[in-house]
Amino acid sequence: MAKKKETPKVLSGKLPSEEGTVIADSGDGIPKVNIPESIRESIENDWDVEILLEEHPEYEGKVFVIKMKSTGGTTKPVFFLPSDLYDQKSQKKIIRELVNRGRFVPDEIQALIEYVDCLKVAGPTVISTDNGHYKQHIAETSDSVDANTVEKVYNMIIEHVIDNRSVFPDRSCNSFKKDDCHGAILDDRAARKKYGGLTVAIVETHLQEIVGVRNTKMLNAVLNELANRGLYHLGASETRRKVTLAERCVMNAHVFKIEESLLLEGVN
Repeated sequence: MAKKKETPKVLSGKLPSEEGTVIADSGDGIPKVNIPESIRESIENDWDVEILLEEHPEYEGKVFVIKMKSTGGTTKPVFFLPSDLYDQKSQKKIIRELVNRGRFVPDEIQALIEYVDCLKVAGPTVISTDNGHYKQHIAETSDSVDANTVEKVYNMIIEHVIDNRSVFPDRSCNSFKKDDCHGAILDDRAARKKYGGLTVAIVETHLQEIVGVRNTKMLNAVLNELANRGLYHLGASETRRKVTLAERCVMNAHVFKIEESLLLEGVN
């Protein structure tokens, strides 16, 4: 029976040569490559490095993605695009991530650049298949959102308000309590005139808990899209704004449009 060929991974094995030449292995037919010893030792002593071919929200089609996992602990992997190594701001971010998630000396960044270049030169024989961590990473860090996500977040917010009216008192009643409430229904005449109808203000610290979106970039993207639809009122500071929730009580809050009929249904 013929020996089954395996798809090689580039972890602590041999890598592309300094000139990027792939050397065929006469034993099992799997291409192997070499890397200068000094560069290999700088990286492989502390990191398992893989090159992936994955979809990225900023590009059409698949692009190379570098995945680095510390050999000395159980920290999450670090992902970045090869181009990030050549952008000063992105490079500093990569260094911070590597220092915080494993052992990495900033002076080794040039060795990492050469190492990654060797992976790219080696070609498809060294491309690894990701186990889902990269897609999770993109979901947690991307600021791109689709229409379904926007609608889901808005509906979740409105349902929370309707189902928990006790923590969203009417501002006209002046009964908002900082320690007990999540926000207030801005039902007074001045607020209706200012926002063009009935709105609800949700205290900034409670919003992420309500919608369950930890990624700040993504949440801001959702809020901006809701603003485009006329369902959210942008503030001067990022997306939030200073809102008077009760007499002598002004807090950072997010203001959403809400239909008065929905509140009446919630009461009934």
